[in-house]
Amino acid sequence: MAAYQPLSTEPGSVELLDALVAGGAAVLVPILLPDRDLDWASWPSGPPLGVEAIAAVDLALVPALAVSRRGVRLGRAGGSYDRALTRVRPGVPIVAVVYDDEILCDVPADPWDMPVTAAITPTGWHELA
Repeated sequence: MAAYQPLSTEPGSVELLDALVAGGAAVLVPILLPDRDLDWASWPSGPPLGVEAIAAVDLALVPALAVSRRGVRLGRAGGSYDRALTRVRPGVPIVAVVYDDEILCDVPADPWDMPVTAAITPTGWHELA
């Protein structure tokens, strides 16, 4: 699975990543490249695996500032995740990890925004259209 090491303001935790690995999951985390693309490495301390490594995941957990009920993810405007998510195989769930109040009726969208299929919050799983 792809995941991320959350910033202090984002949901999730390093403990969650450790628990996923302890439970047998192979977890990839992003490494920001100078061109703002994302390389990937195994958690907790693997070497870079290349930008295409995300193509092998069966689930992608992604950060977001907000997500709409239509599956539009609002990121930090760098385009890193939108670029990386184009490499995820069709049918693989892409799940935004957000707080409950960050699921909104609508968020701004651009043509290059990659949709998410669901959101997970502290209170549960939310399917998105």
